[in-house]
Amino acid sequence: MRSVLFDCVPHDHYCVTCVRGLSEAEVLVRLGVADQAPYPRYTAGEALERFGYDVQTVRVHREGDWIFLVEPSGNGDTFQPQILTRLSQGTEAVSALKYLDGTAMAAHAGDGELLATYVDWTFTPAGGTDPSRLNRALTDVGFFREENEDSGDWAAWEMVLVALEHEFGLTVSPDVANGPLPTVVLPHTKTPQPYRDPLRRRPTPEGWVPPAKAQSDRQTNRDDGSDAR
Repeated sequence: MRSVLFDCVPHDHYCVTCVRGLSEAEVLVRLGVADQAPYPRYTAGEALERFGYDVQTVRVHREGDWIFLVEPSGNGDTFQPQILTRLSQGTEAVSALKYLDGTAMAAHAGDGELLATYVDWTFTPAGGTDPSRLNRALTDVGFFREENEDSGDWAAWEMVLVALEHEFGLTVSPDVANGPLPTVVLPHTKTPQPYRDPLRRRPTPEGWVPPAKAQSDRQTNRDDGSDAR
């Protein structure tokens, strides 16, 4: 399975948020950027060249029943709960995020409530007040299967986009999405930090150490004093 959205975002890191059934004008009001009209049109590269990575921008595109918010810098500003809940009032919104370290995340919000959030590194289904739909979407494309999670041919950061596309009917033209689009500067928001599991696997010369082994190693180091600072 191939994601169309994956061809609309940088492959090393990205954030894309989609809002159903609202006009572009209403979405921009909810983002607090309506006063920036008329909106300049930039490609992702042009937006980064104009604003850099420290100014959080969003490129806006409507296709079908959805408004697509694509972040040129991929920092995850539109993934934040306060943004998703505001965008989803009276409708629904979904978002996917990939950090440079490969961590993939997804979220689903509806009627002003964050319903579900998924973090790939936890190796567990999405949690939240109603994660059933997001978990169904993830399960249908192969998440939570050990043979996929351990496969070098199966990438969670692309499949999370496939899951959202199939479950929520997201369709987009890469030719249009990669062209110049209305671009806005978001009000200052605190950029979320990548998820860090305290028992996360870590690289060694022998390969990746599983969480339980990493925890055991830390305990051994404490016991023999080698972990002392």
